[in-house]
Amino acid sequence: MNRSRWLKLALLWAATAGLLFALYASGTTAQHRYEDADGWGLSQDRYIGEDLSKELKDGARYRYVGIRRQFEGDPGPRIFAAAAILPIAVLITIRLLRSKPAPTPSSTPPPPEG
Repeated sequence: MNRSRWLKLALLWAATAGLLFALYASGTTAQHRYEDADGWGLSQDRYIGEDLSKELKDGARYRYVGIRRQFEGDPGPRIFAAAAILPIAVLITIRLLRSKPAPTPSSTPPPPEG
């Protein structure tokens, strides 16, 4: 198998992996996590600040912990898209592996017919 086929296969599967990752990432949302002294926390869809003591009426002091990615939404369309992308990539791979390589140009002319 020549190098151009390997390159095509590598590009095909890199693009397939990129599409699948983009599908997965489209279902995640970032939640900013805050915790109190006992470890109880709450999630916010936006960053409010390091300290939430002014935001709360109870006087409980929450501190910023970090971002937590949460998978949300309906996974049906993403699963359907992945189920369509993978077989197409497999079929293209099979086609690339089965196709005959192009003949290499030779310096000798073909024999005369007749």
